[in-house]
Amino acid sequence: MTLEDIRRVLADPLEVRECPRQSFVELFYQAKAHPARKTRFRVVVVKVLKNGLFISTAMTTTAMKDGRTLYRKEETV
Repeated sequence: MTLEDIRRVLADPLEVRECPRQSFVELFYQAKAHPARKTRFRVVVVKVLKNGLFISTAMTTTAMKDGRTLYRKEETV
């Protein structure tokens, strides 16, 4: 993922979930459609620390992890 991809995910996530194992970690997801394969997701892992936020990693995945939903983008019709 590029820095621009990371910026897009953080600015307009499809869903944000709390990591089930570490409550101070938030997972920002954005769908990435691919015509030949099933939908994949870009995920940016953000640690919420006392002195600010820290991007731990960014990658693509085939499914969202379990965890409490903190934010879900409303569908527009």
